[in-house]
Amino acid sequence: MRRWQSYYDVLFFPLLTIFTASVIMGLSGLVLNANFQAILSIDNVFVIRSAEILRYLCGFILANSPFLIMIKLLSRRYEDATPIFIGVIAYFIFNITTMFFASGSLPRSVYSPIMGISVDVSQYSLAGSGLRYPIITGMLGVLIISYITKATYRVSKRRSSYGYLAFINRKAWALILACLFSFVAGLIIAISWTYVVKVFFYIFGLIANDITNPMNLFIYGFLDRIMEITGTQTVIRSLFWFGEYGGSWISNNVNYLGDVGVWTAQQAAQVVNTGFGRLITPYYVLNIFAVPAIMIATFSTFTDKIEKKKYTLFLGIAVILSIITGSLLPIEIYLLIMTPLLYLSHLFLTGVIFALLAALNVAIGYTYSGSLMTATPGSIFDILIHVRDVVYYVPLLKLTIVGIFVFIIYFFLTRYYYKKGCLDILNTGKKKKYVNNFVVAIGGLSNVKRIYSTPTKVILQVSDAGLLNFDLMKQQGASKVVETRTTFDISYGAISYLLVSEVNKLLKEAN
Repeated sequence: MRRWQSYYDVLFFPLLTIFTASVIMGLSGLVLNANFQAILSIDNVFVIRSAEILRYLCGFILANSPFLIMIKLLSRRYEDATPIFIGVIAYFIFNITTMFFASGSLPRSVYSPIMGISVDVSQYSLAGSGLRYPIITGMLGVLIISYITKATYRVSKRRSSYGYLAFINRKAWALILACLFSFVAGLIIAISWTYVVKVFFYIFGLIANDITNPMNLFIYGFLDRIMEITGTQTVIRSLFWFGEYGGSWISNNVNYLGDVGVWTAQQAAQVVNTGFGRLITPYYVLNIFAVPAIMIATFSTFTDKIEKKKYTLFLGIAVILSIITGSLLPIEIYLLIMTPLLYLSHLFLTGVIFALLAALNVAIGYTYSGSLMTATPGSIFDILIHVRDVVYYVPLLKLTIVGIFVFIIYFFLTRYYYKKGCLDILNTGKKKKYVNNFVVAIGGLSNVKRIYSTPTKVILQVSDAGLLNFDLMKQQGASKVVETRTTFDISYGAISYLLVSEVNKLLKEAN
């Protein structure tokens, strides 16, 4: 767990970049949103153009966020820039290999111009016509290349300076090995992806056979969130949002496809919704109710009034941004790294929300514009536009009631996780032993002058720093200990709040 949580410190800057890009993309998308324009018209050419540029830029950053994460992962252990250079080259080789060797019969939705990589089929001995792109592998490709780069760099450092190939220095040897293994990995992925795609499309087909079935919507919601965080969401969304898997609607001899495609067409034609938008509706609940609940509950783990006051404004801004922009990805990445059990609970609850809203026959889509990567469904402005429409009174009421219950469930579930579930969810007695060892590690209760927590750290002020047992802290899972002028900041991850609460309880009993 310590190693898993240490990735938070390593990936903090990429996560901050993703969060910032998500927010800016959401805000720029809001300016371009037809529903927002209907409420607050903005027709300044400079503002509109700036919003378009920012949304494209942030969409590009998010589309290539796995690549940015890979660079940070490779810079984790080495002060040398060589592994990063090798990793970048290997990443391109991997993707180009999948582009050339992947079956031309795969659906278009599984390809993407990653980092602008593409090839004109007519210029090479490849089947088909037009442009071909690399296979979308998302974080899987990044993990493969990161492992290959680290392994080859480590092996090259142990390479002998003697032999027939001694004229090749160690860094060049690492690059050669990384290129070779990246090519092999790309080849394996290109060949095996045909079978992986068949499995996924079989599941997609089952969902599409009865898109109104709550159980099918449960599976869809579960898969949608997993594919979002792995960087492969465009595969499922292109099929269901704008493909025949999401349903169809014929108007004026034009066949509109997909849940979002039909919703957008019906709204433009001022036709009463016929059930489309069901794949978007849960996003309103998640963005307006679930995410704020997680944020507020997490914020409550600040046990120091000064620290809590310092982050109060940030909490308010983050909640508002979630409601008006609809950015789920940053909070989900945080949950995956810092609170994996809570993330799994979130996946399950997301599926339940999809199923429940389908069972209640609540379907409210959103006005789509841009690309799949820049889509930010779930903004409150997409709901406000329907408030005065009598047709949507009942669906909006149901949506609000479900949202309130979801807020309560997410809030108390998050609170429970930080308070107990993060360490001893089965009540095995592990917590008592863990807390006792922590007390020993900090030099006993008598050594504590002041102790408080943040969502990821224990902040400790002691009487005698010489009594601290840093080795025991690391054995318990502390990923980092930083000494400041007056305190020690100990990164225990999600169990920080639990430890501080238990120690404060023991201090109170002792007094």
